[in-house]
Amino acid sequence: MRMKKGVRVRGLSNEAMIGIYLAEFVFEKHSHDCIITSITDGTHSKNSRHYIGMAFDLRRRHLDSDKQANEILKELISELGSEYLIILERTHYHIQYNG
Repeated sequence: MRMKKGVRVRGLSNEAMIGIYLAEFVFEKHSHDCIITSITDGTHSKNSRHYIGMAFDLRRRHLDSDKQANEILKELISELGSEYLIILERTHYHIQYNG
């Protein structure tokens, strides 16, 4: 696992930490690094769960194809379960704990 320079982890919830751990497992299965691009830093929507440490973003531009990005999305949904919302954005995966 790696983090983009400037990512702030202060305030990270235990639930998000578990989500990061499971996401790392999924990325490793696909022979790619799990790269965190945002946790409690950055600019997000007004009520974003990033601000309370319940959301994080993972880079996707280093993946081989859109097909692989979608395969990883399906595996993330399976591994993290229904308490997590996972959205495949144009540049990243947004993952938040909603349990």
